[in-house]
Amino acid sequence: MDCPKCHQSPLRNERWEDVDLDRCLTCGGLFLDPGELEGMLTSFSGGWADGHHYTDLSNQQDMQLGQCPRCSTTMTPWLSPRAVRIDRCGGCGGLFLDQGELAEMRRDST
Repeated sequence: MDCPKCHQSPLRNERWEDVDLDRCLTCGGLFLDPGELEGMLTSFSGGWADGHHYTDLSNQQDMQLGQCPRCSTTMTPWLSPRAVRIDRCGGCGGLFLDQGELAEMRRDST
């Protein structure tokens, strides 16, 4: 799968506790399947999948619409459960978080 924002950059599958996520090797964004974000926000006890702050690249890409890497539907802006703007696929329900967005949501939950 390729990154919905970088388009040609591959997503690398990683496992963080009980969650399989896909990380862009270029921009650091994360693609999550439906239900994974909620699990990461409520029961994620150990390491941070996204412990970084926003970068110039993630800020630039934040307003850019991406294509879902799973079903090719155009992703749309969506307000996360922690009031952070992320990208959601209306087709398969996948979510894309620009680098720093997960860390921001986790900061708000502590």
